[in-house]
Amino acid sequence: MDEEELFGGNSDASDGELFAASEGEDCAEESGEEGGDDDEYRTVMEDQSKALVLTLKEKSGGEGQTPGAIFMGKLTQVKTNVRTKRKRERPPQPVGNPKRHKKAPTHPRIAVPVHTSFEIEPPQARCGKNPSEGVVTLGNLFKPAAPQPQPPVKRTPPPVDLSIEACGMPEEVAEAYAQHGVTSLFMWQHSCLHDTCALEGGNLVYCAPTSGGKTLVAEVLMVRRLVAHKKKKIIFVVPYVAIATEKAAVLQGLFQPLNVVVGTQAAGVGNRLLLDDVAICTIERANSVINTLLEMGRISELSMVVVDELHQLADRDRGYLLEVFLTKLLYAHHTDLQIVAMSATLPNASKLAEWLRDAWFFATDYRPVPLQEFYCTQGILKDPKTNVTRYVPPANEADHDRLLALTNETLGEGHSVLIFCATKRNVEATATRVAKYLATVAFAELTPARQQALDMLKTNPCGPDPTLEYTIPYGVAYHHAGLTFEEREVVERCYREGAVKVLTCTTTLAAGVNLPARRVIFHTARVGIDKLDCARYKQAAGRAGRVGLDTKGEAILLGKAGE
Repeated sequence: MDEEELFGGNSDASDGELFAASEGEDCAEESGEEGGDDDEYRTVMEDQSKALVLTLKEKSGGEGQTPGAIFMGKLTQVKTNVRTKRKRERPPQPVGNPKRHKKAPTHPRIAVPVHTSFEIEPPQARCGKNPSEGVVTLGNLFKPAAPQPQPPVKRTPPPVDLSIEACGMPEEVAEAYAQHGVTSLFMWQHSCLHDTCALEGGNLVYCAPTSGGKTLVAEVLMVRRLVAHKKKKIIFVVPYVAIATEKAAVLQGLFQPLNVVVGTQAAGVGNRLLLDDVAICTIERANSVINTLLEMGRISELSMVVVDELHQLADRDRGYLLEVFLTKLLYAHHTDLQIVAMSATLPNASKLAEWLRDAWFFATDYRPVPLQEFYCTQGILKDPKTNVTRYVPPANEADHDRLLALTNETLGEGHSVLIFCATKRNVEATATRVAKYLATVAFAELTPARQQALDMLKTNPCGPDPTLEYTIPYGVAYHHAGLTFEEREVVERCYREGAVKVLTCTTTLAAGVNLPARRVIFHTARVGIDKLDCARYKQAAGRAGRVGLDTKGEAILLGKAGE
């Protein structure tokens, strides 16, 4: 094969001219204006092309490829090497050259917002997807990140006005309450009044622990009704005569600015028929008054009925009378009558609220004074979770139940003690036992208050009670239904004034008479021949730590081994 056939029939063209022509076309495509102006580049390419031609002439014989193909392969390799060298040695181009600085095209399938973050989906997250979703594209390779949760915005609730005036209490009545130390409501009392329709005249049933301030809610509603309905009456139902007398004396002083009369309606007391604006009645007298009003057609004279100690419905002796009384009110066709009932130990109060014309129901466990409860057996004091708190040593050899030791502890701190017993006989025996023990550790101090109490007891036509006459000089007394009305008044006044520090009593005292103490001791877990139920226990234990009088309360149940 001669040179003419090797170079396509143009034997007059030199090897350097042939290579330059081919390189000039490629360089014109890459840089446009450079062409063949670089002398150094041409010289190097001519030398390498001549050496390549000589090599091809020697190997053009028979290796299965034509000289032209071998030449073109070698020529491509030489051109690649020369271009790489030129790119490394090429000087920087002017900034203003539009051909060298072209703006990169934007991918038409991606629109990334400025403030949007992305996360790469890992391969494990794409396993198990449909085949159509397995194709890796920019659409399924990137996905928007999950929105980050924003911290909650703390909003300061508007201040709540807990003053009594905010509930519609007249200013002069609010001043009377302030003299008794009551200037504002608890938060639960405010919610009970404003979260229900009680202020608008709706029926209300509410539960709160003893010493939690239940009565104040009813008194606020009573004042509003007395102001809005000046010619109508209110009946306040309590379980016992002693409570009715005490409540009438307290409300008369508080409601004096309203020029209303508060009286007691009980057996042998207050035989007038609703001549009082506010009548404090026992259950039996309240039922009798309603019967008379229904017979005379004067039921519309009532504007409000308040029932304290609603759990008396469960009493097997008097509960039916309270139920009959409430039933008559429900079927008296008196739509303007407001019924308010309260209790501390009623388990199904919500059901009773439905029965009382779908009354509003409110319950709370708030107690302003904390109450600590214990159980003591053989001197080991345990909390409600049966955790041992401490050991109480006996006061003497006969103090097996630790009654004297626990009583003496409280007296040493300057506080009072209530001791609940099962029967009236046990009440008097326990008072004598405590007085005899105190006689061994302290002398009888006959203070003027105690001497005055003894003098008043001697005015009794039957003579002074021998047990009280012996125990009062040591600051001990007892209280049960066997005392006369005058004797109960003497004992209660001595206890409130501090002349008596230890008071033994039955659970009847826990029904509402305001005789609080720092420590309440249950001598036994029985009431008469019956076991002490939960309602009576809570009612009596609530006498410990009354608000405004103490900072804490303690309730201790004494028991025997194996109980």
